[in-house]
Parts: sequence; C-alpha cells; structure tokens
Amino acid sequence: MDDQAAYAFAPEGNRPVKRRRVEPDGLQSSWPIRERTFQKLWADQRARIDEVVKGANSNTQDKVVQFLNDILNSDSDGSLPCGFILGDLDSTVHASFFQQLDTTLGGLEGRLHIQLKASECLNLKALLKSLIQKAISTKGNLEDELTNGISSSNGRKLLDYDLQVLQDWVRKTRTTQVVVTFHNSEAFDGHVLAEAIELFR
Repeated sequence: MDDQAAYAFAPEGNRPVKRRRVEPDGLQSSWPIRERTFQKLWADQRARIDEVVKGANSNTQDKVVQFLNDILNSDSDGSLPCGFILGDLDSTVHASFFQQLDTTLGGLEGRLHIQLKASECLNLKALLKSLIQKAISTKGNLEDELTNGISSSNGRKLLDYDLQVLQDWVRKTRTTQVVVTFHNSEAFDGHVLAEAIELFR
C-alpha cells in the first residue's frame, strides 16, 4: 500500500439496515398532554398571583398619585419634591410595581414619567442623556429631534445631555409635571445621584 497513490475502501457485505424509529412509550408518550396541562394551570395561577400583586401595589400607588397631586396644588418653595418607597427585595416585584406605576401615571393628563436604571446612569452625563432621550421618546420622535438639531429658544445648539432640552420639551408638550423614578436606588453611584438631584433643583 506504500507505493499506491490512493487507497479505495470497499466495505464487505450490504449497507447496515436503517434503525427503526423508536416510538415513545410510558411517560414519554404523555409528555405533550402533560405540557399543555401544566401551561394552562400555570397561566391560571400566574393570573391569580398578578392580581394579588396588583392589589398590594395599588395602595402604595394611590399614595404616590396623591403625593404628586398635592405637589401640583401647593406653592413651590424652591425645593425638589422627593419620595422614597421601600419595597420587597425581590427585583421581579420591583419591576411589576414600576410597570404598574408607569401605566397609572401615563393615564394622567400632563404627567411625564421617566424610569431610570443604574446600568444606564454610570455617570452624570449618561444619566442626563438617558433622561432626556426617554422624555422625548414618550411623546415624540427622538430621531427627528436629533436630526433637526436640538436648539434652545434663543437658537443656540444644545448638547443631548443639556437639561435645557428637557425644559424646552416640557414647555413644547405642555407637560405639567415630570416624575423621575430610580429603580433599585441603592445600585446607583451616590455621587451621581447627588449631582443629578442638585442639578434638578
């Protein structure tokens, strides 16, 4: 074989018989039925859980809305109205609460609700940029605004993290109240939060 250019392998006998497909039996045969049953029962159970969580959140949400209404009806003393909600440690409960709050505030005339997460706000510039982008995208087309160039009332070109952009947008849309919520506030850098709050004032 050493002096041959190539070696052709020819197996002896016939090709192996194709394996017969094994049909599932026992528990395997009932898997589709068990899966459908599980999905239906879990959907019912999930709906009950969501209803309980919604009811538990509603009391807190009513207080938040009352707090916001009181601020609108009171004379401003130059301070920044703030509220702190201490909730369950479960992040899924937090997400559910803020989603429900967003729906509630979204249905109120003249309210603009912006949710911020620590991952979006690594520094003050990133926080402001995210805040402004989310504000504009709630009631308009952010791409159009950026394409046309964001400018102030005096015609000066503004950077996309300048709070003047948000102020002009609030006037343009006749927004009466801007509500900013910080998800999982302890995850934010303390200096970033302090600088943002000082700037908001």
